[in-house]
Amino acid sequence: MVNIATLILTHGLMVVMVWRLVFRDDLDSDPPTGGEDGEPGGA
Repeated sequence: MVNIATLILTHGLMVVMVWRLVFRDDLDSDPPTGGEDGEPGGA
């Protein structure tokens, strides 16, 4: 038989993980790319 407390705990932790990932500030901004002076990431 499956323990209900175990299901609540694991699913609750997954909800907290998704909540923290969705509301991160750095998800909406791209990292700065390099310039034309030879820095990595420049186009």
